[in-house]
Amino acid sequence: MPYDAMILAPNFEPATALWYPWLTQELSAKLQQKGLDVVVLAGSAVVRDNVWSQIQSFQPRLILGVGHGNEDVYTGQNYDIIFQKCSYDPALIASRNFAPVSCLVGINLLPDMQTKGLGAGLGEDVDYAFWYSNPSDPLHDPILALFTQSEFSYSYALAEGKTHDQSHQVMYDAYYAAARQAQPHIADTLKTDANHRIAFGNPDWTIGEGQPPQPPSGPKIVMDGYLAIGPKLKLPIHLEGTIEE
Repeated sequence: MPYDAMILAPNFEPATALWYPWLTQELSAKLQQKGLDVVVLAGSAVVRDNVWSQIQSFQPRLILGVGHGNEDVYTGQNYDIIFQKCSYDPALIASRNFAPVSCLVGINLLPDMQTKGLGAGLGEDVDYAFWYSNPSDPLHDPILALFTQSEFSYSYALAEGKTHDQSHQVMYDAYYAAARQAQPHIADTLKTDANHRIAFGNPDWTIGEGQPPQPPSGPKIVMDGYLAIGPKLKLPIHLEGTIEE
């Protein structure tokens, strides 16, 4: 059945590792609490062929997460190119909201998606930057939380029924509110992120009525990897299930 939201959570270097628990635990759980059905693609599942296949299978209205990128591309696990300007099936993004945090994608990639039928989206026209203080426990890092919670306010507002434009304003205000609590250098970064998180598409786009939450299970998660059998043999494995709360 169609899902409301898909979260792309690569995890392979310091920046993605810091955001990974926030995406797979905090954001996914909060969206589900707000009534959305959520699928999480984690780690090695965030590669192009799998992401494209899962979008076709789950038909999410909203695509969130993090990644690396440049003016023309959004990348996932190990910099695998997920979307590249003029090199994807427009049906993958038609009428959807594409809003992962990824540097520079607001320059060419999001405008290209907009011409191909993107419903709404967010993209940076500069490098996205953030600060942190506790890499060993990102979920309890108060500095990193200023950035993650500000960013997540956009999707929370969408989940509560606000439009794309209204939710973008909520997020902008959240970044500036966080900046008022922060040291000057951190505040400057928060405000720069807010100012350059550009909105694309239909300002009146909404996620629509979410499905009611299902208390027994957490959000769906999809992972790919390898099972080691002895020192020289590895078998590929594919797991699908739910995160138990």
